Amino acid sequence: MPHPEHSVKCALRGGRATHATMPNAHLLRNESPLPNVLKLKGGMKCMSAKTFAKQKGAMLPQLRTRTDPPPRLMRPGVSEPTDWHAQVRALLQQPDATPVRGFRLYKLSVDTAYWGEPAWLAITHVVVATVSGSGNVVYTDPTRSEDEPYIFVPSDRAHRDLSTEQLLSGRWLTGCVVGGHPRFCHAFAISERLGGRQRGIIATSPEGLVAKPNVKVRPMPHFDQWYRERGFVNGMETQAELMGAAVYDVDADVTSMDALTAYNAMSDNPEAYTSGVLALKLELKCQSQLMRGEVSVDEVRELFFALYDSCAQLVRAEQTRRLLAQLEEHGFNTLYG
Repeated sequence: MPHPEHSVKCALRGGRATHATMPNAHLLRNESPLPNVLKLKGGMKCMSAKTFAKQKGAMLPQLRTRTDPPPRLMRPGVSEPTDWHAQVRALLQQPDATPVRGFRLYKLSVDTAYWGEPAWLAITHVVVATVSGSGNVVYTDPTRSEDEPYIFVPSDRAHRDLSTEQLLSGRWLTGCVVGGHPRFCHAFAISERLGGRQRGIIATSPEGLVAKPNVKVRPMPHFDQWYRERGFVNGMETQAELMGAAVYDVDADVTSMDALTAYNAMSDNPEAYTSGVLALKLELKCQSQLMRGEVSVDEVRELFFALYDSCAQLVRAEQTRRLLAQLEEHGFNTLYG
């Protein structure tokens, strides 16, 4: 059976590889399971008030100073989280409104019998404070950051590398702080930093957070359909960037970029695990063949699906290689889960 990339290269040489190999979605995930170093038992959940009450004595000194306002149980808003910067800026137009930076709290489901203590995640967040007619300070979150009430910890220690103007500009990505057993936190951070631009902003203290520039990822042909059909859940732009898609300044108009600009935007991107140049060449070739009626849209989609399948496998293999190497370098046992 020919390798997907072989069929793509045949097309680029002028052939019509209309029967490109398209691995079943399950085959993309049939590699040997990674060692369960983290001993995670499930996904993260909003931290409940009961859990917070048990852990706040150890947790809060790691996130805030004594002079910061006390934590609050927040009701989420209704606006899309992707537009949170604009929503917060809009609320700040109210008289005496001020931004409050801090963290949303989550519980990580770890094996406490193994680690000896629970683990948590604190994600950078911003709300707006106003003063009511009775003199009470009211916090408002305009975004639907969660589907249920969550605990917000105000903290001036959150992303001190960003001014308030930078934090609310939409031009910077912010991160999270992980807490728990030191060895767990170290391994968790190693794993997350291999997952892309946003997930890579992680530290064990607020002072360790370093924001990354926000970017706009140029959509590749048929990528959105491939992403959905293959069942990825890490974010479409994140997966595209890992696979070498072109990235631009967040305010750029990417709808009419020429090939040279796209090529330059694919170069020197530290988040990418593979080069996107082959996809760009295939796109240019297929555009020409479509205009001449030499290939159908379905055939083009099949070629791109085959290429994306191949690139996704390469990304996963390189992520696994780097993860194992870094864990072993720091003394973790990767032979047994």
